[in-house]
Amino acid sequence: MRPFLNTANLVLTPLAPIHVGTGEDFEPTNYVIHDNMLHAFDLSRVRLSPERRRELLQLANEANLGRIHAFLRSNQAEFLSASHIHIPVSGGVSKKYLDSLGNAVQVESDGKTVFNRNSIQRAMFCAADGLPYLPGSGVKGAMRTAWIEALHKNDSQSKPEGTRNREVAEWEASMLRGNFQTSPLRLLKLADFMPDRPEIDRRIVFACNFKKQPVSFQGRRNIKGRGPVTRVEVILPGQYRAFRSEVVVLDPGKRVHPGMSPLRPHLADLARYSNSYSLSRFEKEVSLIRENGYGDENWLRRLEQLLADIRDRLQSNKAFLIRLGRYGGAETKTIAALAQISIMGTSRIESEATTFWLAAEQDDIKSGMLPFGWALIEIDPQEDCAFLRAWCEQERTGRPDMQMVREKMSKDREHTHAEEADKAIADAEPQPAVVMEEQAEEQAELELAAMSPEERLLREFCSKLKAHPRLRPSDAGALILSECEAFLEQTNNWSDAMKKQCAELLAPILDEKNMFIGKKEKIFRAALRHLLGV
Repeated sequence: MRPFLNTANLVLTPLAPIHVGTGEDFEPTNYVIHDNMLHAFDLSRVRLSPERRRELLQLANEANLGRIHAFLRSNQAEFLSASHIHIPVSGGVSKKYLDSLGNAVQVESDGKTVFNRNSIQRAMFCAADGLPYLPGSGVKGAMRTAWIEALHKNDSQSKPEGTRNREVAEWEASMLRGNFQTSPLRLLKLADFMPDRPEIDRRIVFACNFKKQPVSFQGRRNIKGRGPVTRVEVILPGQYRAFRSEVVVLDPGKRVHPGMSPLRPHLADLARYSNSYSLSRFEKEVSLIRENGYGDENWLRRLEQLLADIRDRLQSNKAFLIRLGRYGGAETKTIAALAQISIMGTSRIESEATTFWLAAEQDDIKSGMLPFGWALIEIDPQEDCAFLRAWCEQERTGRPDMQMVREKMSKDREHTHAEEADKAIADAEPQPAVVMEEQAEEQAELELAAMSPEERLLREFCSKLKAHPRLRPSDAGALILSECEAFLEQTNNWSDAMKKQCAELLAPILDEKNMFIGKKEKIFRAALRHLLGV
């Protein structure tokens, strides 16, 4: 009798800097950089004197970034002691930040201030401990694309009828012989890749955009064109089996959903498809980087040697190369020979992107950079992989700043325990009601000032719903229901993290206020499922 569930453990080793974003940023009002280390804090938890707290609150209400920046600088000790996230910063990012301290109110031609440019894109992180993790949905999506490309190679006559998203989605469904409800990938359940250690090596670096082909500018030809530069938090390469996940492959047997695709996912096959998909793209990217002279040649050679050393694992489908996150290029998310990529700033559609991204320590260097996103996933490893471990150990050499992070985190935990003990003692002592009320109001105002615009909207709307009387069955046409529907519609452009937070906060309130009534019930439940990504 065949087992209904087939499970396997997966381990992931980053081979290049990886950035899977949350849509959230480290804002320059919520961190300071000191000694090449970013220290992030929650404004509402910083211990300031009553006078200083009122001053900061006034600046926040005025939204005066320049003066807020000056306030952070003059009270840096208090903010450093209150920080709870510590991430090493590249020398270039640190210098840009320090240079902006004296130019916080300088306005550039595009209307943005120098200070505003200090926003840093955050990596996906666990709410419990703040450590980065890699969503299983991203890995599953990459495996799906590789599978569809393999199916297309065996059916090269098939291609989408058009280039619109709906037409491409319909073609992909036809290749898998099942739509969203009947796709064979519904039988594959993949958990998130969670950190397997108390601290993950990460860093704030530049993501630099380059033209693939030379451009002409002001009468000059064959110029190596550059695009935008941004600052991102990345998971660093060389962390041996740092993330773990579990995958479950269901075997429905005779319990098959009507219309279910006859295809079945098998890990060995998915590993083979992923290697075929990723290795060819890795080789093409390495060639492009070398051609332009942008890369760290020593790193490129060592990674090529590693892939050669573990070739037997790749060929036996015990491990596979994969690319994750942003800045990996559209070519690693599309089907070869069928890609229809919109070129930003133009109306052109091309078969491949015209630019590519590299991780850099400085925003103006011309070599020594690394590509984004490459990782190795091993399936049920039963023994140590000496080649991979040795590569990782060499890659991690020269990272003393991570030791500083570990020491800082250890001290923070000790400080937190002491702070909790002090709070328990303080709570036991009676305080005048007026003082407590003033402190609560100041705390609430600071918390509101530290929120993003989306968080403020969500907080205000939840308060409005809580204040509304519980609806009766006869209230199916109540105005508050239409307001709620309009609010849910405007969340479509929010980040995934904010969408999830919105659903988790709104669902119990809607239930408590009996708002799942009439025609709105179906609309609200569908909207909540969409926010949760299910």
